[in-house]
Amino acid sequence: FEETAYSITSDHLGGVFVTGIVNGSDFPVTHSAFDTTFNGFGDSCDAAIVHLSIRDARLIASTYLGGVGHDDCWDLSILDTNVVYINGYTGSHDFPIVGPCYDSTHSNNHYDQFLARMSYDLSRLEKSTFFGGDVLPGRTKHVLLEDSSIVVSGTTNAVNLPTTPNAQSRSYLGGIFDIYLTKFNRELTDLRYGSYWGGNNSEFVSDMVCDSQSQLHMTGFTRSNNFSTTPNAFDPTYNDTSQWGNECFFTILSIPTTGVSESVAKLPSTTQLLGNYPNPFNSSTTISYSLPKPGMVDLRLFDIIGREVATLVNQKQQTGSYRLTFDGKYLSSGTYFVRMQAGEFVKTQKMVLLK
Repeated sequence: FEETAYSITSDHLGGVFVTGIVNGSDFPVTHSAFDTTFNGFGDSCDAAIVHLSIRDARLIASTYLGGVGHDDCWDLSILDTNVVYINGYTGSHDFPIVGPCYDSTHSNNHYDQFLARMSYDLSRLEKSTFFGGDVLPGRTKHVLLEDSSIVVSGTTNAVNLPTTPNAQSRSYLGGIFDIYLTKFNRELTDLRYGSYWGGNNSEFVSDMVCDSQSQLHMTGFTRSNNFSTTPNAFDPTYNDTSQWGNECFFTILSIPTTGVSESVAKLPSTTQLLGNYPNPFNSSTTISYSLPKPGMVDLRLFDIIGREVATLVNQKQQTGSYRLTFDGKYLSSGTYFVRMQAGEFVKTQKMVLLK
């Protein structure tokens, strides 16, 4: 029978947790495991989570996880030697869901993403949720942030993934597949961020880690010639012009990079760039603007000699009033200009950063 390991992490006590897939009823599980029975049939697999002692080559705990369909577990992490978080995708409508949770219903006849939390001894499934549309099976990764939230990323060809108003893009961006980014609270009840990410062609995420400042370091490949790069990037140019060429990327992200919230209490009657507050500001400021009708919005930041520093918004947005939180902690003190263009409306305002 088939067994494949996808992720391994140290328990910091001389052992490791391993997760992946198994296809067979003779996989070694422990007596107190959450699920001691193989649930699949035919070629379908169950996810499996295993805790091993490296010091004395001992099986500490092992469990199946899944339903009657195909279930893959791609990533695993440990929080405070207390709970284990896992994520992957499932084709099982009867995949075990423990609520309250963000989404208890499998999305379609195909695959849905899942995120779950298990007890450290693998005897209890404490929380689990679906959160995807009809997703493309493949590598998924997650990281635990300092604020106790969980960010999950992977590859999708679904056009119905859940997104939030502060997303980079709330729509599928194009190509065969996009990268998605989602952020949940520790209890898996609240979607704090959801976005498509990438360019006009295809992207694939290979790995993702979190640094001490809760920034995401992500690597993968892209086929998009408009993939976002920063002005001081090592290589800001897409180099492979062949039809199926791939360019590797490395990026550092804050989730959300900018926080945008929509207000629908009162619809605006005119397009306005209302400026930023506070101004002058130290590191963080909030930029407000409004749209009387749906349309493309381009909001960019320039330094005093006219060089573009950042693209804050570049997407179609709905009627409403918006607030965007900009963090300038990586910029030098000085005068900057924010420019908004929406249809025929163009306006520039001055911002002063003081550190």
